[in-house]
Amino acid sequence: MNNNNNNNHQNNELALNQIKNFHNNIALRLEDIVNTLQLKLLPVVNDLPSSNAIILSLAELKQIKDVMSGNLPVDTLPPI
Repeated sequence: MNNNNNNNHQNNELALNQIKNFHNNIALRLEDIVNTLQLKLLPVVNDLPSSNAIILSLAELKQIKDVMSGNLPVDTLPPI
């Protein structure tokens, strides 16, 4: 029975590590996307009628990236 508990614990740890790695990979990709959008959009966004929505969307994307990378707690995000 003890071996079974150890195997379950190891499997849980492996699954948790896989999830953490997945989150980190997504966060890194989001960081690249956010940086590109900032570089390309922010210089011209002020001239657009929807500039506030674009800036808020970019900020929300950055917040999601920070949650995925573990830099912000999950409850930071508003409910969907």
